[in-house]
Amino acid sequence: MRNDRLMRAIIALTFLVGASALFAQKEFSAIGDFAAAKQSYLNGKFDQAVTALDRFDKASGATVQSLDLRGGIYMEQGKLDNASDAFQSAHLSNFDAFSPRIHFADVMLREKKFADARGEYEKLLGLTKTAIWLDYLRFGVLLTYLGEHDEAGAQKALRAVVFPTETPAYYYAQAASAFSHGNNAEARKWLNTARKIFDSTKTGWFDRALYQFGWLKDRPAPSIDPFA
Repeated sequence: MRNDRLMRAIIALTFLVGASALFAQKEFSAIGDFAAAKQSYLNGKFDQAVTALDRFDKASGATVQSLDLRGGIYMEQGKLDNASDAFQSAHLSNFDAFSPRIHFADVMLREKKFADARGEYEKLLGLTKTAIWLDYLRFGVLLTYLGEHDEAGAQKALRAVVFPTETPAYYYAQAASAFSHGNNAEARKWLNTARKIFDSTKTGWFDRALYQFGWLKDRPAPSIDPFA
């Protein structure tokens, strides 16, 4: 009987070790799928990125990070309804996650729902004291007024983006204002200054916003937002 108990213990231990190894293998594979999705996104291979994310979600379950990345991919593909759904799902999966809420407002900005986007940005301004997030949100508010051609609102929003900023927000705010008034040469001076100070990982989100307004002619490469 003692030998039987020992054998059962050995079998149970072997099963646990095997199960743990299989679980670790699946976890490692899922991490690889997420990394592959992110890299495909950065390379502009959006269908491949979605496929890798599908594998990740199937293996591990959707996470706030995978849903947020999925929304970013859909944004680049112009699938704005899908992007909005992904960002909202990311928020619902983790109410403390802030970036999906910014991205959700970005979708409305892309859709030219300027008042709705501004409402979201301003709501988020009241929920954070993080300097980087404040920069993005204040810049977003400025864009909504520029989109509406509301000069008084735009000037007030421009003054709220004060120098210095943790991000290129100040320089891009000045550039956006100049572009909106047809002062393209002045705008490009502000952009050149920003790009001398900040690398593309910091300027990508701002470049995409200006591109959507038609102020930049070359489509910016996809990038991972610093706050994502």
